[in-house]
Amino acid sequence: MPAKRYFVNLSQEEKEELQTLISSGKSRARVQTRARVLLLCDEYPDWSDKKVAEVYQQ
Repeated sequence: MPAKRYFVNLSQEEKEELQTLISSGKSRARVQTRARVLLLCDEYPDWSDKKVAEVYQQ
């Protein structure tokens, strides 16, 4: 398995902004999914990209 190229390190302000975007429900579903993926990657940096994708394919 290839090593991860990019790691997500969000500041507290960025996390809050993404949480607000998700909770408002006014943005597109694709944008909300991408926000959730970023938050998940930040929370679990050791997860592979495949593992993160599996979470959202269910």
